[in-house]
Amino acid sequence: MSSILFKVAGDEKRGLGHVIRSLELAREFEDFNVCFCCNDHPMVVKMIEKAGRTPIIIRGKIEQSLLEAIKKNAVKALVIDQPKPDFNPRVIKRAVGKILIVGLDYFRYSHQLDVIINLFNQNLKVVNPQQVVKNYYEGLEYAIIRDEFIEYAKKNKPIKQKVERILIAFGSADPCFHTKEALDLLAKLGKNEDIEIDVVVGPAFGKKTKELEHQHKNINLYSHVQNLGGLIFAADCGFCGAGTTLLEFCALGTPAIIMPQNFREKRFGKIFEERGAAVMLENVLPLQRKLKILHEVISDRGKRRSMSMKQKKLIDGAGKKRIKQIIVKHLEEG
Repeated sequence: MSSILFKVAGDEKRGLGHVIRSLELAREFEDFNVCFCCNDHPMVVKMIEKAGRTPIIIRGKIEQSLLEAIKKNAVKALVIDQPKPDFNPRVIKRAVGKILIVGLDYFRYSHQLDVIINLFNQNLKVVNPQQVVKNYYEGLEYAIIRDEFIEYAKKNKPIKQKVERILIAFGSADPCFHTKEALDLLAKLGKNEDIEIDVVVGPAFGKKTKELEHQHKNINLYSHVQNLGGLIFAADCGFCGAGTTLLEFCALGTPAIIMPQNFREKRFGKIFEERGAAVMLENVLPLQRKLKILHEVISDRGKRRSMSMKQKKLIDGAGKKRIKQIIVKHLEEG
């Protein structure tokens, strides 16, 4: 049985989205021996262990830890899935020789990985990555959606005349604390009184959770969520960043109001905004402009219906199968 090694990293600042999606992608490789190499952070380690896998924890030099794991497990493919590279894959290539190195949402094209699979191109200096990376794949068709969401994605999403429930979900960390800002916007719009508001409190919120505990009675706080798909599907619309949760909103057809956490999320969010699948509240927008955009989504059923239909066309839930096919294809080609 061939071995595949996933290199992931996460923490309060970076969040856990890349760890979550790699764990989901790994489920596609049941015919492989799957290993996980991660940074020494208790949340990341616990998440990998909860998925039934034994993490290889990096406590020294990253390249050395990876090389030891590769040799010990006879790894044939190394999959790197993290926001920014924290080591040079060429060091691994030189030391090991014959190994397939794959990057997911990997924008350091100068590292010359064997295969790169991106949802979009984040490198502003490279207009056409295909000219730099021989085996480059790009598009929303490679979005990884967890199995728990697929059952909801198959259902017909009801778009109500009146918004009755709003979800606020900014991932595991919410470094910019957009959760509080979204609640403040709804309060200024006068919607905290007549709309039920579900708020997902991520495991890396820390002290920020206390600031949310004394909000209006119509606000429901959820921590350690076991059925996020159910919450997203039940919502008439919702707030999220431009990452994994946005993809899940789209797969289920729940109109999304994006509040990007950083420049990368802003660029990714614009793809959905330009295609009419979401609206975006950028930090630079004046308050009245944000309130106007928010009011249009909440009050206009036709707009929400259009967003929902366009969302589901963009994300079909088959991304992880496509990624596996690509990796297996290149492994077989040698």
